[in-house]
Amino acid sequence: MEPIERCKVNSEGFVIIPIVPMGAVRLSSSDRWTKRPRAVKYFDWKNGFKLIMAQSPALKAVVSKIQETGIMELMSVHEVPESWSKKKKAEHYGGPMQSKPDGDNIFKAVGDLLFKEDSFIYRGVFEQRWCKEGESPCIMIK
Repeated sequence: MEPIERCKVNSEGFVIIPIVPMGAVRLSSSDRWTKRPRAVKYFDWKNGFKLIMAQSPALKAVVSKIQETGIMELMSVHEVPESWSKKKKAEHYGGPMQSKPDGDNIFKAVGDLLFKEDSFIYRGVFEQRWCKEGESPCIMIK
């Protein structure tokens, strides 16, 4: 089993979760036995997120804070596609990402993982951007 990378806290108070962002997948009851590739990938992603969460006191503290305040701030950071030219990459590093996966699907996936019931969240702030040069894809939450 690979060692799990630990969560860090940045200067803005965001807990950095070292996992590639993925949006929630609409599942059907047959996904339990048909093993659709998209559903399998989503279940694997959820399991990886749960492993990281189990070993992160910082993430657990943020979850408690969100439960107390009802406010969740989330940022997903995505890798710039390898197929892009150097010029296009340079133009987009750190900039807003406005393509799939949709931000609301990522927010839903993370909310569903962190809380059995997330209806108490009355304010959700979400941002989606491309990685800065040398930065790894991740999810940041506070």
